Amino acid sequence: MTAIESIRRAYDRWSDHYDDEHNPTRDLDGAFVRALDQQWRNVSVLELGCGTGKNSAYLVSAGARLIGLDYSLGMLSKAQQRLGQTGAGFLRHDICRPLPFAAGQFQVVLCNLVLEHIQNVAPLMGEVARVLCVGGRFVLSEYHPYRSFAGKGANFTDGEGSVRLQTYLHSTAEFVNAGIAAGLRVCRLGEHSD
Repeated sequence: MTAIESIRRAYDRWSDHYDDEHNPTRDLDGAFVRALDQQWRNVSVLELGCGTGKNSAYLVSAGARLIGLDYSLGMLSKAQQRLGQTGAGFLRHDICRPLPFAAGQFQVVLCNLVLEHIQNVAPLMGEVARVLCVGGRFVLSEYHPYRSFAGKGANFTDGEGSVRLQTYLHSTAEFVNAGIAAGLRVCRLGEHSD
């Protein structure tokens, strides 16, 4: 089984109780999204790794026109249940592959707590730059490299045991330089702690 399939299966399994457990990193990420200096009304948003739709629900309630991608059918099912008939779209997609959208289709691309599972982030940065419209905004929220270097990462325990998901170590410079190489520019860089 490939690493990405192992990760997908783990998130499928985790989806049953992902929203119910104490997860300060997930909650900090939600607070980060809500504090963004962004008006969402009628803004086209692509959410990479939408998970169970916690951020999706906020974005749609604020007026965004949202498409959420996730590779886990379990997570997507929870997101679809959460958002119901709101008009948000959800699609199963491996973000290690080209994004299935036209160039310049989105005003905002949001990617939260996903890139730790991607070995090579440069191709995705190129795809993000491609699907963003001129003047669009890429918002990336990721595990701090210090946490990753200390061995922290996505994990959970359920009735079947403990699961630690495959992660890759990335430095802040790697994210920034991959974005710059793709034609993006850094507007703001922040560090947050739970």
